[in-house]
Amino acid sequence: MSKKIVPLLIFIFVVFGVGIFVYRAIQSSEGNSSEQSQVALSALDALKSDGLSQLAVTYANGEKFDLSTIQSPIIILNFWASWCGPCVEEIPSFINLIKEYGGQVTLLAVSLDSDLDQMDQFLKGFEIKNKNIHVLIDPTFEVAQSMGTTKLPESYILGPDRKLVRKVSGSIDWTSIEMKAYINNLLTNP
Repeated sequence: MSKKIVPLLIFIFVVFGVGIFVYRAIQSSEGNSSEQSQVALSALDALKSDGLSQLAVTYANGEKFDLSTIQSPIIILNFWASWCGPCVEEIPSFINLIKEYGGQVTLLAVSLDSDLDQMDQFLKGFEIKNKNIHVLIDPTFEVAQSMGTTKLPESYILGPDRKLVRKVSGSIDWTSIEMKAYINNLLTNP
């Protein structure tokens, strides 16, 4: 009888051990998710109250980006990547929006691609020759994480005072009637 009990006890201990491991893993991931949520909320609060005074990103050629050179009253800060399907979907509407609003709206398109050749190949499919579209890079995700970006694409609409007026998670049509009405309202009622 004792020969049957030993394997049963071993089985019970293994199942119990695996159960504890899984429980701790779930608790740990929930803790990380909670921490990420806190970082995101803090970043949003800071953007709403203090605004954006600088952005530690560069152009693909290594040249530093200087936020103070942007004169447009509205800035859309967009985090994207060439491997992100929804990001790809919204690029044409961004291009059309910036074209339509002339110098009133500037797009800061911050790529999270780590492979810059892949990003360049991807961008060749779009005609991005507008001085109000700046393609920047954040291959380490450091800037995106510091701003509380949790998924792609995410966009932050900044008003004339460079304070956050709206955050958009996911892909949208930036040339929709609703979005143009929203931007027109921002331009007429800063």
